[in-house]
Amino acid sequence: MDGPSQSVTLHSGDVTVLAFNVTGSADSHSFLTARVERADNITEPGTFHITQQFDGVLSRFASNTRSATYSTQTLSFTSFGGFTLSKASHPPMQDGWWYLALLNTTGNVTVSWSLVSNYSYDARIIFLVLAALLGVVFPFISGTVFDYNNHRNWDQIKLDVWMSVMVNWVWRGEKRYPYHMLLLTVLVGVGAFQVVRARWSEMQMFGDRDICYYNERCYRPYDHYDVTVNNCASNLPFVVHGVILILYYSLCEAHCRSVGHTHYDYGLPYAFGLTLAGEGIGSFLYHICPSVIIFQFDTMFMFIISILQIVGIFEGYSARRDDIIYRYNMEFAPKSLEPNKVVCFFVGPVYFFNWLGSWSQSSQGLPLAIDVCFYLGFALWLLCILAWAGYKLEVVSLPFIPPPTPSQLATPEDGVVLERIFTPTSFTKVEKRNRHIAKVVLFAVYSTLCVVGMALTYAGLVPFSIYLLGTLIVAVMGLTVFTFVPLMRRLIVWVQLNHSGEAQTCGELQFWGTNTLVIVGVMGGYVLIGLVFSTVSLVFFTLFEDTDKALDAWTSREKNDECFVDNFYTAHDMWHVGASYSLMIMILLNVHIGKACRDCYLSYLSQTERETVKRISLRWKGEKLSTAAREGVRKVSEGTFGRVIRNRIHKQDAIDVVIEDITNS
Repeated sequence: MDGPSQSVTLHSGDVTVLAFNVTGSADSHSFLTARVERADNITEPGTFHITQQFDGVLSRFASNTRSATYSTQTLSFTSFGGFTLSKASHPPMQDGWWYLALLNTTGNVTVSWSLVSNYSYDARIIFLVLAALLGVVFPFISGTVFDYNNHRNWDQIKLDVWMSVMVNWVWRGEKRYPYHMLLLTVLVGVGAFQVVRARWSEMQMFGDRDICYYNERCYRPYDHYDVTVNNCASNLPFVVHGVILILYYSLCEAHCRSVGHTHYDYGLPYAFGLTLAGEGIGSFLYHICPSVIIFQFDTMFMFIISILQIVGIFEGYSARRDDIIYRYNMEFAPKSLEPNKVVCFFVGPVYFFNWLGSWSQSSQGLPLAIDVCFYLGFALWLLCILAWAGYKLEVVSLPFIPPPTPSQLATPEDGVVLERIFTPTSFTKVEKRNRHIAKVVLFAVYSTLCVVGMALTYAGLVPFSIYLLGTLIVAVMGLTVFTFVPLMRRLIVWVQLNHSGEAQTCGELQFWGTNTLVIVGVMGGYVLIGLVFSTVSLVFFTLFEDTDKALDAWTSREKNDECFVDNFYTAHDMWHVGASYSLMIMILLNVHIGKACRDCYLSYLSQTERETVKRISLRWKGEKLSTAAREGVRKVSEGTFGRVIRNRIHKQDAIDVVIEDITNS
């Protein structure tokens, strides 16, 4: 976009006016840029104006910069400032003489202007959508990796059943989470648009470009609306991936209905799809007029997605309302989280505190009394949430102590044999205690991070929205690792018990082959892909930041940077694409951990426990055990271990087989 330029030396109190003539701007796909740059290290901002109405306008600006409604644009600058005019801007781009004015500044500056004609963005947006559609492979990859036993039966899906699922969305499951999320999307979207529209209209009316924080070096206008079409369009991947998730889980639900499953609820997976699309809508509205006070609409659905991921992980080992009815979970387990409570005690307060926190750290700030009450209220809420989380995660309760193992009831000689045979099927008491200690330590570290982060936020060193979102992301990552690693361990144990080249199942996970390294590679590789997307997107978000809404507008413009891809997309747009992919990948993993379809995983558990019982019984036949050892195994098998097996496979015969084999060995 190089065009004519002129260097000017300014003196204090001077008003410098430059003029240039524009011709050939009739093409609707064109825009005019005007820039001012200064290398001098001057911190006091000057003002930069552009207009076609020279007579009287500049004189009025000297006394009142808002006196020329719709006829002029103005901004403050120290080292850089720029305008981009199109057919939809105020004033609109057209042929004729244009005037650039510099006021209240000194030093050597360079002013430049250029006209870009026959500009097209349609192909660039279509390419972005196609790039987002490539994400359709990840749901099927995750299903093949983590749920192969059910995915290989997808040919049983009936078209009429899937269409029924799509038409009658509430056929199975309460769908409370998606209904709540859909309501929040509508309410937040309408409110956000009203606020954003008011701020944007104010900028348009008075031409004050300091209201909205744009990257003026890569401002690509829309033909019919003066917004950054590149920054807005880059949110399409969120919407595309949200729709992909909804359609994918509709296929999962159709599969469950086609094969006769009765115990499933895809409400939370549907909610993930809605909130991911909602994030795209919220970010789109935010980029119409970016500023600190509007930033909450961009982060709102990021908060909700993080909260839902925490809920999803917790669903994996908690007891849902109908688990007892279907005999899925007969052991003690904390109750799953109710959607109404999640919205009232998590989503609502987070939205409220984020709004007050953004206002508190804005240039206007809050009165001291309100500010103190806000931070005290937030600290009290955070303390209650941490205490509640500790209770639900059983951090503050004693760990479950299983009944005596066979080695504790047998002779020392028998104990060696029994431990070798029986231990691979589950965690030992020592392992349970160690896991509990690790959970307590991690929870203590996380609580400390929350307190330290809050202190840094109060000191103004960390934006409140970033702190709030950061604590949620750390919680999601910690819970994912804490839950995922034991599941991989169980898979490795299962493969050790099943020396076969055929596909084997183990609870929530699926494995091809018998090599432990392959297990770690397949499962860990999928997670690694998600982490790569997350890391790359965060690099674009932090290291290539092109605006800073917490600073003054003229200081933020010093961060403005040229377009990053195809002379259209900025580095921030790459953050949108990478974040959308990383969220979708981790959501898919989260849903597998959460076990939306209990019947799907019952098939795994049934096959796993039956096969494990057979393997153990075969091992018993070759061992010489005392009467006390056999009696010890009988008591344990009739206790916790046997009850779990019977509850999961709904039959008595398998456990009877192992007891009979033991007593007759």
